[in-house]
Amino acid sequence: MVENIQRDDLSATEIAAFIEARLRAGEKQKDIARRLAKSKGFVAMHASIGQMPQVLRDKLSASPLRAVYELYQLWKRDAARVEEFCAQHESFSRPQAEAFIEEALAKPNENDDAEPATEHIIRGEPSLPQPTKDETKHGAAGLPEGEFVPAAQRKSASEVIMRVRHEQRGGRLILGRVSKRGSHFGIVVFDDHGEEAQVLLAELALVEIRMHEPL
Repeated sequence: MVENIQRDDLSATEIAAFIEARLRAGEKQKDIARRLAKSKGFVAMHASIGQMPQVLRDKLSASPLRAVYELYQLWKRDAARVEEFCAQHESFSRPQAEAFIEEALAKPNENDDAEPATEHIIRGEPSLPQPTKDETKHGAAGLPEGEFVPAAQRKSASEVIMRVRHEQRGGRLILGRVSKRGSHFGIVVFDDHGEEAQVLLAELALVEIRMHEPL
């Protein structure tokens, strides 16, 4: 399996079948990732294929898995919109899928009023009354979108530092902000250039957790 993956001789569905068999045998995703020399995100994406609707699985032969996986996250809360997108595109690139997802998250659907609070959390929106002009727009769990949590809202003056790794790059996961792309994403500041990116949580490897005491 490792040799075939390295030669790109296997399709996403074939890799998924192997991973699902190992999971049924009792192996953990992190152990499968280590043995395949792949990231845990790689394993998680392939493991999800078995839960995807047929309309998305049909796109795997001509579209990148990561794009299909991200559409699957949106499908779980807005199936009709994703299925319409798939009907209009025989294949798509990851940038095309991301652009569609961004547009879909910014445009409420007709069922939004009937959705439970958990659905609003997935989209990074509050299940609260609409803010007035003097109120601050909040995201999931009441955190201001794109802003740090004020110190007065923290339980302790100490700050938790979470060091992570993504595709051989080290960085820090920002805990006081929420990603506009939904609850499956986190905001990471990478060490090399101070670049800030919104990354799938399944693709992050947790390296260290420590407390930073203020001076």
